[in-house]
Amino acid sequence: MTFKHFWKNRKFKVWFCTAVPILVLVTAIVVAFTANAFLYQTLNSVFGGERQVLKSGDASKYVYYKGEYSDKKSVLKAANELNEEIAAEGAVLLKNEDNALPIAKNSKITVFGKNSVNPVLGGSGSNAASAGSGVIGIYDSLKNAGYEVNPEMRKFYEDNSRSGAGRPQSPGMNSTITGLTGFPTGETAVEKIDEKARSSWSAYSDAALVVVSRIGGEGFDLPRTMFWDGKDYQNWTSDTLIDGARKKDDHYLQLDKNETELLKTVAESFDKIIVVINSPTLLECGFLDDSGNYAFSEKIKAALFVGAPGNTGFNALGKILSGEVNPSGRLTDTAARDFKTDPTWNNFGNNLKDGGNRYTDENGSAKNAYFVNYSEGIYTGYRYWETRGFVEGEKEFSGTINNTETSVFDSWYEAHVVYPFGYGLSYTEFSWEVKPAENNAMTADGTLKFEVTVKNEGNTPGKEVVELYYTSPYTQGGIEKAHKVLGGFAKTGVIAPGETEKVTVEVSVRDMASYDYSDANKNGFKGYELESGEYVLRVAKNAREDVKTYSYNLANDIKYETDSATNATIENLFDDVSGRIKTYMSRADFDGTFPALPTAEEYKLSASDLSALNYKLADKETDPWYATKTPSFSSANLTLDQTTVKLYDLIGKDYNDEKWEELLSQLTVADVRKLIESGNYHTEPIECIDKPKTTDPDGPMGYSLFMGDPSVYETCYYSSESLMGCTWNKELMERFGEMIGEESLVGNKKGDGRTYAGWYAPACNLHRSQFSGRNFEYYSEDGVLSSSLTVAVIKGAKKKGVYTYLKHFALNDQETNRDTSGLVVWANEQAMRENYFLPFEKAVKDGGTNAMMSAFNRIGFTWCGGNYTLLTTLLRDEWGFEGMVVTDYNLTAYMNVDQMIRAGGDINLSQSKSLKDVSSATALMAMRKAAKNILFTVANSNAMNGHGSGNVYGYAGPTWFTIMWASFAVVVSAVLTFGVFAVVSAVSGYRAGVKAGVIVVKQPEKQVVLGKKAKIFLPATALVVAAVTVVSAILLSAPAVKPYVPELPAVEQGEITLSLNGSPISGEGVLVNKGSSGDIITVTVNSVGSSVGKVSFSSSNENVLTVSEKGILTAVDTGEAVITVS
Repeated sequence: MTFKHFWKNRKFKVWFCTAVPILVLVTAIVVAFTANAFLYQTLNSVFGGERQVLKSGDASKYVYYKGEYSDKKSVLKAANELNEEIAAEGAVLLKNEDNALPIAKNSKITVFGKNSVNPVLGGSGSNAASAGSGVIGIYDSLKNAGYEVNPEMRKFYEDNSRSGAGRPQSPGMNSTITGLTGFPTGETAVEKIDEKARSSWSAYSDAALVVVSRIGGEGFDLPRTMFWDGKDYQNWTSDTLIDGARKKDDHYLQLDKNETELLKTVAESFDKIIVVINSPTLLECGFLDDSGNYAFSEKIKAALFVGAPGNTGFNALGKILSGEVNPSGRLTDTAARDFKTDPTWNNFGNNLKDGGNRYTDENGSAKNAYFVNYSEGIYTGYRYWETRGFVEGEKEFSGTINNTETSVFDSWYEAHVVYPFGYGLSYTEFSWEVKPAENNAMTADGTLKFEVTVKNEGNTPGKEVVELYYTSPYTQGGIEKAHKVLGGFAKTGVIAPGETEKVTVEVSVRDMASYDYSDANKNGFKGYELESGEYVLRVAKNAREDVKTYSYNLANDIKYETDSATNATIENLFDDVSGRIKTYMSRADFDGTFPALPTAEEYKLSASDLSALNYKLADKETDPWYATKTPSFSSANLTLDQTTVKLYDLIGKDYNDEKWEELLSQLTVADVRKLIESGNYHTEPIECIDKPKTTDPDGPMGYSLFMGDPSVYETCYYSSESLMGCTWNKELMERFGEMIGEESLVGNKKGDGRTYAGWYAPACNLHRSQFSGRNFEYYSEDGVLSSSLTVAVIKGAKKKGVYTYLKHFALNDQETNRDTSGLVVWANEQAMRENYFLPFEKAVKDGGTNAMMSAFNRIGFTWCGGNYTLLTTLLRDEWGFEGMVVTDYNLTAYMNVDQMIRAGGDINLSQSKSLKDVSSATALMAMRKAAKNILFTVANSNAMNGHGSGNVYGYAGPTWFTIMWASFAVVVSAVLTFGVFAVVSAVSGYRAGVKAGVIVVKQPEKQVVLGKKAKIFLPATALVVAAVTVVSAILLSAPAVKPYVPELPAVEQGEITLSLNGSPISGEGVLVNKGSSGDIITVTVNSVGSSVGKVSFSSSNENVLTVSEKGILTAVDTGEAVITVS
């Protein structure tokens, strides 16, 4: 019987045509999922990775960080309660005419706004969280506060057939390339409000609550125009108005047509309107105070900024409206009247046209490179508005301001600012008594302190914020200085009516220094300095309203030549970046230097510029990372029993302790590579030194993993950082950090019990522009406020053993083109150091952070994650940072991991991205440093809970891997079983054909007979195959026990370096440089395989190369030798 006879059988043919592709596919999947590191780690990120298993010992013997909660439910409850407190303290009362607030309980309220039934809880992107059963909405909050809320309007807005579809899904993270042309607010047009809804108003007319919402998110900036093509928000050739927009050149952060008409309609039926701004970033607020504004209504009696309050924060809204909570939030950004007058308007995003920030070569050909100019220099946020207001003076202003018919204002400042930085109202009044410290003096290392006694003069308990600003002496044309700079602040506790509380606000004299990067004052010095003259300290309500001022004179200039923490010399580091922009804005001539759109010349890149954009792996002896001596690594995969120093031996040890070198020398190059190359939301385990695998989730609004790893679950979704910032409460932020730590310690309670040791937060980039899509993840427009809150959060988290990946270092202040090929950012070093770098510097020096995330963008032409000046010279050498630096999510070619480790970065945030060079002395030295930084960070974290002498851990394979193998077993079994019956059918058919004479046998042949045993054997074989597959899955999922497999060493002896990774390599020729002479030794390595017994080495020509018992090579002379491994 031939195959031809089988093929004629229909069942066999069907089986064969089905089985072959299935088995090929199964084999391909198995190979792909096990051999491809990127794919394997991707599935780990989505479905969960290896699980830690305690093989022997007692984990409770070693608890280095203790928590207050034992289970997910209790810690989540506490975290949600804390989040409500944060939302309550962050809410800013912007307006309260005629004591419209608070509103008596049991009042009847009608809520307006389509977004009232779908409020913005946070931003989209990597730290987004899906709404769950624990979400408290606006209506829940009002009900909980004791209000009767109009049910018909809620039904109206919940019914899309009546009120419209509402706000669309937030744009995806791929919108960074072109920028958005517009985006709808989702507000219902007033003509859609039917009579059934309108007739309900009169019964709930004590107050109208109008909710205005805006989104924020990662991967896109907020649109500064309002048009689209009917399908796409990224088509810059279209001109169709966004639904609800007033004009094409309106922007997303002003009230649209539908919202404007809603306010007017509500004003016709209600005497008291309270506007609730539910947005991660401020809107234009001119409609609240300017009768000439297109959306103004005198019926708007009160307004609250409530930000994006997370899953439970809205419960605070009802309490604020009722007076149970007295609002004490303060603005973290200046509420400008017209955002188009902001100095960043002309240099942000894509500059309002497709490819409007895209580079070309000198011939005008477009390149895959994009840029942004920080031409405003130091004058961002209030530092511009307050300085410009001071320069312009208090004279009457007459001119045109967008969105208002008012053309005359009391002053330039009033025409341009609605509410100043640090502004916020209360339901009570406070008086202050200010007392400066007796020893206040302008000395180089001094501190200026002011004790403020705050008294509650009203009838409502409340909290007060005391702010301290300083004004430095300014010389026309000299060092640029803002007229007012925040120096410090303090927030009281709840003060009862008639009671007092003392707080102290202070500023370090050193922190008042300006950074002169260009020797603008011509004194021959570049760096931090205090110029002689009068310094005014302002104890203030906000950036505009001083309560008490004090003057201090400095007789002589003070120059700070060295860093206060490290004593390292401070010098310009970014001259090549500072000088790219020819004219920065100056207070000497605001009008003449006001930032304009980039010039034609600024779009052109020279050949050398293009070369600088493309990293080439070519180490030079002049490179600061260049190494000549190769560090030692283990020549073998050691077991836990074979290593003498474990990671737990280094808990609490100094970064420079000699034991670190002993520990590192026990690792193989392969160990270190894995640690560096694969760091997506975790760090890899190294079992021989008992280094645990860690879980390091996102993000600033609480633990989450956008890729779906099931080990992160039932965690709190906190208020956005932009709302946290509005608390102006360092103590509260430290408690938030501690609560993050409590959630960390409970960790994967239902799984393998590991903590969430690392945290991709806090984020402390700045609100350079109101339109940055990721402002929700950042605290403020100001570096000082951001610094203080960042430090507080880090301190709290560190108490519980969490290492905080502070992000994104640095100048990552817009989303558009951030990672297209690395947005090229140009700024001067004064702006960098005084504002943008400041939160990161303080986090290192005051917060003690030992983890950081580099940014997608470039500073100049150099990617931040591969910028030696940024990550080593500044961060480590000048500031004294000790710990690890992770990249941002690394899927793009320009983010080169070889460049990263040379620059001072340590770990690659992606499933896997391979180092190209793992053999040169330079590469190995950089890898060793990176490994040390990672291990140092993990050793001083709660990941080490349970690790100590006598405890042995292993790692079970991922659950998805087991399920995959089990599924394959079922499939293979089914295929084989079907095959048995197909073969039986074919044979039976053949025999029947022969018997009937249909098939003629030309030569006698033995009849094919399937006996009873064969009929049992074939199905049994299928079952055995399936069983073997299942057992394989179980074994692969069990904690790994690694045999001792020797490796050829990568060591240096006699100026000879041989670097081979993995097990012994058979028949491979290796060219080795002898010293720096350029002489070549050819080494051929022969191997008999991977023996687990004793290994011996021998050289065929000891006049060229000798080899020790341990396999250490020593060069004798040039020539050729064969090393035999046996």
